Amino acid sequence: EGFRNTVDLRGRSGTGHGNVHWSGNFDEIQDFEHDIRGACGGSGFLSDADFAAAGTPLGAQKAGRNADLDALAAYVNSLGAHTLPTAPARAADGGHTPAAVSGRAVFQAQQCATCHDPARGFTDRVRHDVGTLRASSGRRLGGTLDGIDTPTLLGLHATAPYLHDGSAATLDAVFTLACGDLRQAETGTLTGATAEDLAFEAMKTWHGSLFVRLDAVGEAVAFSGIDGGAGGTGSIALRVSVPYGATTVQVVVNGVAYPLTCATTPNDPSWKLNEWRWQRVAVPFAAGTANSVAIRLDGAGSLGLDEVLFTTPPTLAKARPHHRVQALTQADRDALFAYLRELDGADAGGAGALPAPWTAWDVGSGRGTTARTGADALPWDPAQALAPLGERAACFDRLEALIDAIVAAARAGDHVLVMSNGGFGGVHGKLLAALAAREPRARAA
Repeated sequence: EGFRNTVDLRGRSGTGHGNVHWSGNFDEIQDFEHDIRGACGGSGFLSDADFAAAGTPLGAQKAGRNADLDALAAYVNSLGAHTLPTAPARAADGGHTPAAVSGRAVFQAQQCATCHDPARGFTDRVRHDVGTLRASSGRRLGGTLDGIDTPTLLGLHATAPYLHDGSAATLDAVFTLACGDLRQAETGTLTGATAEDLAFEAMKTWHGSLFVRLDAVGEAVAFSGIDGGAGGTGSIALRVSVPYGATTVQVVVNGVAYPLTCATTPNDPSWKLNEWRWQRVAVPFAAGTANSVAIRLDGAGSLGLDEVLFTTPPTLAKARPHHRVQALTQADRDALFAYLRELDGADAGGAGALPAPWTAWDVGSGRGTTARTGADALPWDPAQALAPLGERAACFDRLEALIDAIVAAARAGDHVLVMSNGGFGGVHGKLLAALAAREPRARAA
């Protein structure tokens, strides 16, 4: 494996979305016996004999070999859509906001559902190379990593950073990032600049041990032998820390300069280079491996340069399914982001907004509820619910119609909670039977 972003287990139902891990290298939760024994340094649950017999992921099953391991798997598998936190941006009635409803149309028009299939938990359970693989992405089962398993979008509002290696700090970054030829800045040819230790870098293992400080106009770091593939438009990304104020660099490709403004990074304190951000500029590459690139400070202030990422046209082509979002109008982009940020357990079955206001269907009290009229009216008489204690109430004289209304509104995957202080004509059992008859996947409690 390689550098991985730890995912939230909630809403995935264990293997409910297919194989697990970003590379899809485990087909049962019991396969985490490998992680327990390996990276975690534990002794595991299985006996050595059982582990030897089922020690190959995607091979012989480990399920049924140890009760505690099976219990752990059962718990992880129980973490279905109902465990996802509610998206805070949803409308007050639990449905999608108008912006998100518009964004759902953009989602469909941009063919996002091809991979993030709403009917399958917003994933297609297939590995894809969308231009985000890099050296630190590692391998799969000891071989080549050919792609990353499509992640679910459910609960996206609570799962930053994004992508398999956490390289997208924000949702917006998902639609701009791409991988390529990653070079440590200190490996380039320095002009006036100095290479310094990454004393405050939390992940030195993944970002090298040094960075290059550019303190004066004209100081630069240069690279040669950059492979431009067949040539065409690519991009160059700089991992920078800018301590005092925004500054400008010139990205010089084969003698032609392309300006790039680098915003101040939120270092704490401001002089300490401990926050790093990616800045990117589109550039043309010549065909072949003779491309030369220089990064030259052109503005006031100082800049720390840690890494340079050269992304060629073929890699950008792989990233096009995500990068196409950059071509949207601002209104469509905002709507799409609103939809993505509102996806939660209520969308697990692929349906749209919750019936409004589903959570406010207080059938028995007649108090604190919003009046419902027309097609939305529930077939009950709230006045009857307030009859004096001891008198027989007839608020459910149309019990079958009430059940029909609830069943019609319930969706696959919904949890229907019926609360009352009495039997009310067997409404619980009748409702359960009606739900089961109409939709086996609907659950009631």
